[in-house]
Amino acid sequence: MPRPRKKAQRLEVYQNGRIVGRLERAVNGAISFQYLASWLNEKSIPISMHLPLQEEAFRGKEVSDYFDNLLPDNDDIRERVASRVNAESHRTFDLLYAIGQDCVGALQFIPEGKEAPTESVPDGKILKEKEIAERLKYLGSFPLGLGPANADFRISIAGAQEKTALLKKNGKWYIPGGATPTTHIFKPPMGIVHHGIDLTTSVENEWLCLEICRHLGLDVANTEMADFEGQKCLIVERFDRRWESPRRLLRVAQEDICQALGLPSTKKYQADGGPMIKTIMAFLDGADERSRDRSTFMRAQIAFFLLAATDGHAKNFSIFLTETGFRLTPIYDVMSVFPAIQKRQLSKQKAKLAMSVGDSNHFKITEILGRHFAQTANACGFPKKELDSIIEDLGVRVQKLESLIKPPKGYPSWILESIFSGAKEQMKRLSQPR
Repeated sequence: MPRPRKKAQRLEVYQNGRIVGRLERAVNGAISFQYLASWLNEKSIPISMHLPLQEEAFRGKEVSDYFDNLLPDNDDIRERVASRVNAESHRTFDLLYAIGQDCVGALQFIPEGKEAPTESVPDGKILKEKEIAERLKYLGSFPLGLGPANADFRISIAGAQEKTALLKKNGKWYIPGGATPTTHIFKPPMGIVHHGIDLTTSVENEWLCLEICRHLGLDVANTEMADFEGQKCLIVERFDRRWESPRRLLRVAQEDICQALGLPSTKKYQADGGPMIKTIMAFLDGADERSRDRSTFMRAQIAFFLLAATDGHAKNFSIFLTETGFRLTPIYDVMSVFPAIQKRQLSKQKAKLAMSVGDSNHFKITEILGRHFAQTANACGFPKKELDSIIEDLGVRVQKLESLIKPPKGYPSWILESIFSGAKEQMKRLSQPR
């Protein structure tokens, strides 16, 4: 139970060494955020499309929802993190107070009165392969890689999966020191998840799905499969980090769609009250490159249908915040349920997309046809000619996948076969008259 507070607490919010504003928790627990005048005067970018630049403080749910989305949305992981770092609780402010030094996007959270982060040459402690293996092996005990051997290492990575992050510099892996950001996320196999579905091959699955998405014409996060002394993982290069020079590593401003729309992580799925395709397409009307981003988002939805990628929810789409507005980030976190269907751990009739398609809101991949995407496109004001062009292009690309994608030696052939054949079957449904 949280200890009673006698005074307000503040976190100073920084972006690449510049102070942006302050996050405050009042004695009664109410949270507010306010931009500093210095940030406003420099015509800087907002931290969120839902929290635009203004002098007045933001208060209440819109503040707590935005900042909570920077944290893991798995309560078990949050509780273990809070215990590991001696946070007052696993609530938003307490966790950001303890681990907010390296978050998704550009923001850093520093307790008021503590030394401000300063830009310096990225550095840290070099890790040997054995040390990385141990970090991966014991993520259950040391969530996010927050272990006693590196007490100053503090990161927050959103999402429901166990993971950690490290800095890569000159081909070597580091635990970053000081204000140095991490550059890569490490995702071990997910193991057995709800309803007994075996995701011990999640590393291979996600790697392949992202490669397929790349060959289907989408910009995706760069990944590689790795093995550290028997500990498998998928290494994902962070697109919210950018080397400006060999001596300067920047955090890049971004937010997920839940944050941009002012939604809590509990509403990331449409079925739970989250956004539908039409909602996000309307939001993308305001993008810097409107036509490109709307086309990309529609192509991604069709690709997820082809792959039976059922986790394409609002937190798995993000935007870069720019001086002129925003634009979509690369695609990330894509996995197919076709391997689970092949192993008879999931009925194909039960596989549902995260966002519905068609006038009657079809979620099940066995119910969706090409005409349902045409209905959705029409509702979004998306040209039918462009939709037809995307589907025709995807049809050509799907047939070439097996010849273009060459997995490394030892890759499980049954995963390839299940996803490739599944995508071809789904393509037949799309090709029916629209």
